[in-house]
Amino acid sequence: MPHCNIFSIRLIFLRIHRLNDHMTPLGNHLRILLLSIIFTLITVGNQSLAQEPSTAGVKSTNPHTLIIQQSIALMEQSQWQQTLDLLNPLIEQNQHTGLKEHGAKFATTYYYQGLCLLKLAQAQNKIKNKTTENNQQAAKQLYRAAIQSLNQCYAINPPNDPTNTYRVKSLLLRGNAQQALGKYQLAIDSYQLFLLERNNALDPYNLSDFNINLAICLWKKTTPQRATPAETKQAISLLQESLLYTGRNQPSPRAVLTALGTLTDIATQKPTEYAGLISSTLQRSRTISPGNLILARDPSSSESSSSQLLPLLSKLILHSAQKNLPLASLHLS
Repeated sequence: MPHCNIFSIRLIFLRIHRLNDHMTPLGNHLRILLLSIIFTLITVGNQSLAQEPSTAGVKSTNPHTLIIQQSIALMEQSQWQQTLDLLNPLIEQNQHTGLKEHGAKFATTYYYQGLCLLKLAQAQNKIKNKTTENNQQAAKQLYRAAIQSLNQCYAINPPNDPTNTYRVKSLLLRGNAQQALGKYQLAIDSYQLFLLERNNALDPYNLSDFNINLAICLWKKTTPQRATPAETKQAISLLQESLLYTGRNQPSPRAVLTALGTLTDIATQKPTEYAGLISSTLQRSRTISPGNLILARDPSSSESSSSQLLPLLSKLILHSAQKNLPLASLHLS
């Protein structure tokens, strides 16, 4: 409770003293009552000071909490393996008791574990050397492990305990991992379930990245069947929309390239149905969101957008040579 301010008490005493000469018998009783209240406040205030020491600057002594705090600090520095080295023993030691001792928030450890595994898998895929095939196999193992961790996070949903704040977000990462493994229908299911269960305030996401990923899965899936005409049209719509977003949903240069590359694949594989797909997409993007077609180097990527663009431009030129494609609309800087 708030502690009694000594200056305020002295001020009250002073005011009571000044009013003393004008007090009626009823006023005297009031003065006695006020003095009693002040004495009580002083006594309770002193007890509060003794019973409630300040916690300012005091770190948690709970080992679980400390490891989570250290893990967050490491992830903010993209230290994924170091984070796993902290989380793996914690999860192993508490896998049977963690939910009972910490409630649904114990799912956080599985989410962080899955995130780290996913990031390590993505990094493994980017390594290009003589052992590329081995790197790909290692990446697949990491993706599978990430899916397992994210499934465990999603499964923790006890009644009357809403503290698993990563439950729905785990679906998004699970979809990313499934997509990377070529499990496109499973990824579609994860993405759609994420849309169904997400909370607008608690589960933010980048709309352009999400649309592009979902579109790729719709286009590339082979089971239970290849993309139907309706699914292909949905994929095209998602890709085209992703090129128009601005603000926090604006696509990165890498996302723009991915969208244009997928649209090019659709146009070249289905030239009869989508003859003017690329030219119409570029013209629309140039009119509505021209800045999205300026493909500067992506600061978040170690790879240059320009180097990725060369093979894509070759496809675009071959596909559109007879269609007066406005290549000038694809700005490069």
